[in-house]
Amino acid sequence: MSRIKKISVAVLSVAAAVFSVAAFMAVRYYVDNKVSNFTKAYVLYVDEGMDGQAVLDSIVRNAGVIRPGSLERMAVKEGLDASMKEGRYEIKPGMSSVYVIRMIVNNWQTEARLTISGYIRDKGRLAAVLARPLQIDSADIAPLLYDDGFLSEFGFDSETVLGMILPDTYHIFWTASPEEVIRRLGTEYGRFWDERRRSEAAAIGLTPLEVSTLASIIMEESNVADEYPVIAGVYLNRLHKGMKLQADPTARFASGDFTLTRVLKSHTRIDSPYNTYMYHGLPPAPINVASKAAIEGVLHAQKHDYLYFCARPEFDGRHNFAATYSEHLRNAAAYRKAYKEWLSSRSEAV
Repeated sequence: MSRIKKISVAVLSVAAAVFSVAAFMAVRYYVDNKVSNFTKAYVLYVDEGMDGQAVLDSIVRNAGVIRPGSLERMAVKEGLDASMKEGRYEIKPGMSSVYVIRMIVNNWQTEARLTISGYIRDKGRLAAVLARPLQIDSADIAPLLYDDGFLSEFGFDSETVLGMILPDTYHIFWTASPEEVIRRLGTEYGRFWDERRRSEAAAIGLTPLEVSTLASIIMEESNVADEYPVIAGVYLNRLHKGMKLQADPTARFASGDFTLTRVLKSHTRIDSPYNTYMYHGLPPAPINVASKAAIEGVLHAQKHDYLYFCARPEFDGRHNFAATYSEHLRNAAAYRKAYKEWLSSRSEAV
């Protein structure tokens, strides 16, 4: 073989090798940066104390990784072990290796859903609800609910703090601090109580806190939302006439026994500022976290002459309303009769 041919072969061999390497690198770049590497949706929680290998193992084990090598290469390239951030990250099918690793390195968190719902009657329960979907523990957030100085930033204190909480679903970072969580709720309270709602409260002679307090009572009186404005009208009528509210939920709250299904005479005699059988006016603070529907029910209370209400004998969750005490007594008698008949039918069935 002539010298020229040898040189040509060598050049072609080098060129082929270079091309092969370039093609290999191009394919690898495409696979690592453009091609989906996951077949399952997975929510990854990166907590304090985890290292890069623990993060990779969790992803490979749960996210249906197609090419583990691709994920490992991007972890090294992006400096996962040294640069990863604590947080909540949602991995979805269709994502590439580089995108998932960069999420964790650049703290591109997906917010958690903080849902506040149900009956929350004390600060311990509230702390548990707030902490449940987040990194923090209820023991971290509970002290803030008793911190009058901190709560004063929002116009509340440890007794009235339930009135600041509005049931809803909030999107908030999993790594949010206890202070950030409470401040977020304070901000949402301010947004809800805009000028229009404050004017509506003033029009019925109540402050926003008093509206929430009355709403918290109404919410425990009925599970039927369309009754809220009617019941609100009853209690506003009683307030304006200087009558005691005599609301069973307040006697139950004063007893501290939230499992009570019937309020007895002994409960109505409990000496507590929250017991509206004993004291005139509204309790000093809400007896639970009032729903927005109950608050709106108070703000848009029906105008009527009712002063009393009683559960209906049909046991449908609704109430009969009365403007006079004699009419109320008839309604109550009808309910008691139906209740006794129901108890009798149950005993016969047994």
